[in-house]
Amino acid sequence: MNQLIQEKDKALKCTKHKKKQIELIQVINTERENPNKSFFYCTSCILEDKSFDNSKYLQLDDIVDEGDKSVINRWPPINDYQIIEQLIDLCIREDDTVNIQRKIVDFFDKMRHDILCKLEIIQKKMINQSLENPLSKQKIVKQYQDISNIINLRQLILNQEGQSTEELQERYKQLVKEMELKKDQSTNNLESLLKLSQDLNINFQQAAQMRDEILSQIDQITFFDQNFYSSQYLQAKKSSCEQIVDQILTLVSNKTNFCSDTFLSSLRKQLQQANPDLLTSISHQIFQGNKSPIDFDRLNEEQLEQIRKYVHHSVKLTKDKNYENLIKDSAQIKNFISLITSGLYQFDNDQRLQLNQFFIEVFPFLKKLNLNSRNSSNSFINNQQLKPQQKDARASFKFW
Repeated sequence: MNQLIQEKDKALKCTKHKKKQIELIQVINTERENPNKSFFYCTSCILEDKSFDNSKYLQLDDIVDEGDKSVINRWPPINDYQIIEQLIDLCIREDDTVNIQRKIVDFFDKMRHDILCKLEIIQKKMINQSLENPLSKQKIVKQYQDISNIINLRQLILNQEGQSTEELQERYKQLVKEMELKKDQSTNNLESLLKLSQDLNINFQQAAQMRDEILSQIDQITFFDQNFYSSQYLQAKKSSCEQIVDQILTLVSNKTNFCSDTFLSSLRKQLQQANPDLLTSISHQIFQGNKSPIDFDRLNEEQLEQIRKYVHHSVKLTKDKNYENLIKDSAQIKNFISLITSGLYQFDNDQRLQLNQFFIEVFPFLKKLNLNSRNSSNSFINNQQLKPQQKDARASFKFW
C-alpha cells in the first residue's frame, strides 16, 4: 500500500486539475495546436474537451510499461502509421525465438514428409513401368524362344533316351527343315525384336540432372537472407531467362522452318512460364563444338526459295532414280553441256565425270541461266566447227 501511495505521489499532476494524474500525451498534429494548450491530459481534461480525438494521444502507462520491450502505437510521428501497426502485428505473431524455431522445424518436417511421399509414388511408378517393359531381358529371351523354337530343339537333345541315333537325327532334320522354311519370317521377327531392344532408352542421365537441380533448389531455401530475393537478383534472373527464350525462339523461327506467328507467340508464352532453372540447364552447350547456326535472316525471299528448291532437289536425287534420269535428259543440262563443250578437251575422264555430277547436283541453280531461250543453231558451236580433240571431248561428256 505504501508503495502505491509513493508511486501515486510521483505521478505527473495536471496543471489545470491539480489532483488529477496525467493520463495522455498528445503526439500527433501538435504543430497545429494553440501554443498555450497543454499536451498533457487528465481524465477531466478529456471530458471537458468537446473535440477530443483519442487517435492523437498516447497513454503514459503504455510508454512507461511497454516502451523498453514493445513497439508503441502512434510513436514516433510518421507519415504512414500502418508501418507501426504492421510492426506490432509482427511482434505479436513472432513473439519469441522459440516460436520462430518451431515454425522452421515444422516447415522442414512437412517438406520432408511431402518429398518422401512424392518420391515413393514416383519410385513405384518407375518400377512398375520397368516390370511392364516389353523389352526386359526375360521377355526378350521369351520372344526369342517363341521365334527360334529353341525349346523344342533343347528337348529333342535332352530326351534322347531310348532313341537310336538314326531316329534322333531324323527328328532333328525335320525340325531344321521346318525352321529353314520359316527363315524369312524368323529373320524379320528377330530384326523387329532387335530394333525394339535398341530403341529402349532408359535415360538415367536426365533423371540425375533433374535430381541435381532439385537439390540445388533446396540449397536456396532461406527465411532470412533477403538479399537472395532482392529486386536486383530477380531482375538479373528474369533478364537471363529472357535471353535464353530469345535464343530458343531464334533457332525455332529461322526462315527455313516457315513457322507461323501464332505458333511462335504461343511457344514464347510457354517458355516464359517455364521453370527458370530448367531454362538455364537446357541452355548449356546448345551448339556443337566450333559450330553455329546458319544466319538465314540475312537472306531475302528469293534466296530462301532457291535454297528450298535445292534441298528438295538433293533429297529427290537420293531417293528417286527416275528423277535423276529426267534431270540428265533435261534441256537445261544439255544446253549447258553444249555451251562449254568446246573447252572440255582439256579435262580427263574423271574430271568430266565430276563436272557432270556437279551439274546434276546444282541443277536448280542452272535454271537461272535461262539457256533455253537461246537459239541452239546460233548460240552453240556446231560439231563441224570443233577440232578433233573437242569432238572427242563432246562425245565423252555424257551421263554415265
